[in-house]
Amino acid sequence: MPKYSAKAWNLYFRNSESTKMSKNGVSVFLVIISEKCTLDILYIWSIFAVDKLLNQKIMRRNAFLLTVMMSLLAVITSCAQKKDKKVMEKKGDNKVLVAYFSATGTTENVAKMIASATKGELYKIKPEKEYSAEDLDWTVKTSRCSRENDNPKSRPTIVKDKKNLDAYSVVYLGFPNWWNMAPRIVNTFVEAYGLKGKTVIPFMTSGGSGIENSVKILQKDYPDVKWQDGKLLNGVTQKEVNAWVSKNSK
Repeated sequence: MPKYSAKAWNLYFRNSESTKMSKNGVSVFLVIISEKCTLDILYIWSIFAVDKLLNQKIMRRNAFLLTVMMSLLAVITSCAQKKDKKVMEKKGDNKVLVAYFSATGTTENVAKMIASATKGELYKIKPEKEYSAEDLDWTVKTSRCSRENDNPKSRPTIVKDKKNLDAYSVVYLGFPNWWNMAPRIVNTFVEAYGLKGKTVIPFMTSGGSGIENSVKILQKDYPDVKWQDGKLLNGVTQKEVNAWVSKNSK
């Protein structure tokens, strides 16, 4: 049964035994019309019709009329259920995921601000083997991060759970800047979960470089993803993040 106005149902049960159908119907009509629920109006009116006519001799003698009224009620209920389903699907289409990789916590802090602004779900991209301070020393050519980013085919293993991204139409994807590009672990995430057809809004934290080249590389590697321009978010406040998110949602 679809979700109808609580006010309408209360009014129906309170008055159904004490006043005439016409009076009840007008009252309920006014309550529901104020809430702009067209299918609710039809449904409640059908309930009134069946309830009142069942108590009349004409209804008791006319099985055909009863059948018609019940059929009408069934059709309206079905339409209302489809309406509710479409509303739920529409809500699902607007779900937001804030996925991020953060080796030191800087990008994670920004991701939390974005999740707060979008009411989205946070999702941390976790490497199977955490990065140590030595791994992140970009000044050493043999360090882990240096070796990974020097190799275009490198795909660091991530902790992959059973996360289903089908319910999300918008994904904010965050990462730190490594050699003016996204860390290779971001490629692992995109390829492991599949973002084809989804709107992906990159955001990045950096010691200096912008996000443009990172987005350009991602667009080239994954052309079937709806990449947005993205933004460099260094030292931002929640207010600034809110303003950026609001701009993206327009």
